[in-house]
Amino acid sequence: MTKNTTRFVIFLNVLALLCLSIFVVKSIDPVQLQRIVDEEESHRRLSTQETGSIITGKKVLFAVASYGTSQFLFLQDMLESMRDLCEYGTSVSVVIYSTLPFTPSTLNLLNSRLQCRNPNGNIDAKVVIAGAQLKEHFVDAHRKYFYDHLDDYDLFVYTEDDQNLRPTHFISYLEETQKLKKVVGPEEFANYGIGFIRYERDQKTRQHVVWEEKDKAIRIVNEPKLRGKYGTVRMPHQGMYMATREQLIRWRDRCQFDEIDPENEEPVWLEKYGESLNREFVSSLRLFSSELSEKGCQVKQVFPLKSFEDFMIHHMSDRYHTIPFWEKFAMTSLDIQKLRYEQMPFNDKVFVDEKGKYNGITMEKDHNSLHWEESDEEMKKYLVEIDRWMSKYENYADAKGVLEYD
Repeated sequence: MTKNTTRFVIFLNVLALLCLSIFVVKSIDPVQLQRIVDEEESHRRLSTQETGSIITGKKVLFAVASYGTSQFLFLQDMLESMRDLCEYGTSVSVVIYSTLPFTPSTLNLLNSRLQCRNPNGNIDAKVVIAGAQLKEHFVDAHRKYFYDHLDDYDLFVYTEDDQNLRPTHFISYLEETQKLKKVVGPEEFANYGIGFIRYERDQKTRQHVVWEEKDKAIRIVNEPKLRGKYGTVRMPHQGMYMATREQLIRWRDRCQFDEIDPENEEPVWLEKYGESLNREFVSSLRLFSSELSEKGCQVKQVFPLKSFEDFMIHHMSDRYHTIPFWEKFAMTSLDIQKLRYEQMPFNDKVFVDEKGKYNGITMEKDHNSLHWEESDEEMKKYLVEIDRWMSKYENYADAKGVLEYD
């Protein structure tokens, strides 16, 4: 047996200790399964309009605060995602707020990356130079720009320049916002908003890690209409926000969201926290209810438990979760999966197609390289371990993609 094979066997044994056990759950009642299939088909109809995706044909205004040049690497990735959105047939307008002009060579580089190939899409971008002396208030200008162009766009997005917003985020937000409005009703719609949660990539565990909630929990939403379908978190900071035209109008009427700080709360923040939190409040804390403030819009930030992963955004610097203060609050994606699973109804846990069959990721063995003939004892142990994990996969697929924790 080679050293590489031995190492792989050791790796599988370690993996067995780390992974969560999966086994067959009770069979699904046929009537219950048909109801699940009907719900999935309804979801597909919502996401696939006559023109394709729900984002196709929409107009999106995207505002980015990019204070200096230190995060230009991340800004490039963000703009490439905006170009990807254009390839869905979306019209995208990008406004970058910067304290310094871009050089012609930089502009030429970005121009090359923003050439959309979809004739039904469009992307335009401009850089607005704002004074560095604004400091924390550098982020303010986008809000007036949004409301000045309220009738020109369908979706409005503000973000800091180190977060990788992908087309999936826009599509999921539009879909789930529609569903949320149906669940709570038009009268209560302004009281709730779909949130996002930031993650970083942890090199030690090779996992996505959420770090800034100060709470290792996905909290229960107790409102009867939302219980079991939505969760929430302790700290709603997300460094960005999205809003439809309707939401911006409703939030303006609810709490003067078109103004940065109509209650002149910043002096209180400075006295209480010893530093300006304007950047954090403008990005999300002014909108969502927060333990940092009893004022603001006090909108309830909620996450669809079934599609929670669709609202996780990569914070590309990947450095805050390693700070000792934040490290103790870190949760991996697997931790979050278990927490949301505890709240989800059974029907939301399956992965099935229109015929009620498992439609998730499949696994199979390459029998040409995994055979018992002429195998030595170490190789046989390796094959036994593979068969053990393949059995777990088969049980998982038989259970329609439902897993259960010990």
